[in-house]
Amino acid sequence: MKHNFHNTLVVCGGTAGHIFPAICFAYKYNCTVMLENNGIKYYEKFTQLRNIEINTILFQCKKNNILSIITTVLNNYKNVYYYDKIILFGSFYCIPFLILGVICNKKIIIHEQNAILGSFNFFASFFAYQILSTFQYIDLNNKKVLHFGLPMLHKINYGISKQKYILILTGSQCSEDLDNIIDNIIEISHNFNYIVYINTLNHDKYKNIENIVAQPFFDNWERVIQQAHLVISHSGSSTISYLILYNKNAILIPLTHSHRNHQIYNAIYSGFPYFIQNNMDKKILYDMIINFFSHKISLRSYNSYFKISE
Repeated sequence: MKHNFHNTLVVCGGTAGHIFPAICFAYKYNCTVMLENNGIKYYEKFTQLRNIEINTILFQCKKNNILSIITTVLNNYKNVYYYDKIILFGSFYCIPFLILGVICNKKIIIHEQNAILGSFNFFASFFAYQILSTFQYIDLNNKKVLHFGLPMLHKINYGISKQKYILILTGSQCSEDLDNIIDNIIEISHNFNYIVYINTLNHDKYKNIENIVAQPFFDNWERVIQQAHLVISHSGSSTISYLILYNKNAILIPLTHSHRNHQIYNAIYSGFPYFIQNNMDKKILYDMIINFFSHKISLRSYNSYFKISE
């Protein structure tokens, strides 16, 4: 299906899960991006984003600050006025532009990256004329919803690494709630001569341990994911998209206390095996990893709900 996003303004802010797909969307459809100031750090983190050129306008908005919302609305009226459509990629930082869209009578589109609508997108859905979903299932059943998929840059083929390794991803925020299982996974992996790659804030802990590569963030994480033999990760939609795109073996462990438990829903509809931390049987998890290493069982997605928009 051919989509018409001519003269559309893309708005994003917050975490990489909102910003990365928004930038990919803007690049694919030649849109201007309104990017909250703090989001610029993701240009520095993601190699792919540094290598693309799009028209970007930075704005400043303090989270949970009504005065800042009003100021952002007043400062960005001209930036919105000349566009026909505004597409909002979720998070608090989109609130001023939802207000501007309503005031200026613009067509408002929202994009939901997760299997369940975030608080902002749920509220914005009442004003939107279209809702673009990543998952076929979404907790909103109306004619506005289009199963659009998660915007991504073009697939790059790095191949599988000859060096066998397992990748543990804790997300762009480097959540520490996988720390209680990481050491056991390292021990299992080393028993099968696998190297372990981990993105973690506690990287100094693994500094002098053989066959461990630990960093707060992997610069070219697309390559790291594609070349891994097994990925253990939280269930953010961007991570899931790469796992499906590259047909990876993976085990998902949803982030504890994710907003509206969206990572649990992401995991359920991703098609990958997953474990919920609050009632996780670690022995089953470790046995699954051992069976993968020893018997090469498939831990790939059987997914039909998640869609990628390349």
